[in-house]
Amino acid sequence: MGRHWASRHADYEWAKLRQAGNVVFLARRDRQLAWQAIPELRTEYIPPVFPYAALKSRRAFTRELHLLFVSNVQWWPNADGARWFMNEIWPRVHRRCHLHLVGPGSAAIARGRDRCTGHGYIDDAAAVWSLGHLSIAPIRLGAGVKVKSAESIYNGLP
Repeated sequence: MGRHWASRHADYEWAKLRQAGNVVFLARRDRQLAWQAIPELRTEYIPPVFPYAALKSRRAFTRELHLLFVSNVQWWPNADGARWFMNEIWPRVHRRCHLHLVGPGSAAIARGRDRCTGHGYIDDAAAVWSLGHLSIAPIRLGAGVKVKSAESIYNGLP
């Protein structure tokens, strides 16, 4: 069922891109993939820019994969996504993964959870983005481009 859903979702995305006609991409690779699939698509690549230098070094790989979730979970749409991820997804994630939650309210979300660290607010962007190998953004509600996703791209975290 997972592959079927993924295929249907991909078909839906390609159809919506064809309807849009003009699309802005934050990642150069996504723009290239869209051009290959839809040569007539008008696109712009606008790399995300933040008021600090992008992270240059990455966390070294060890026996654990470190996931990073950056969010103000005191904001209700972010709290919803965090609760959903922690209750529905995290219990199913491989035991050799560790989740770092960063932002206001993150310590309370992580409290008592296995393989989770709630760091709270961290002022140093390099310290935040160096915590993980991979960034997650469990979004179920809200609209628009999520800054945390753009910032993850900016810092080279998939």
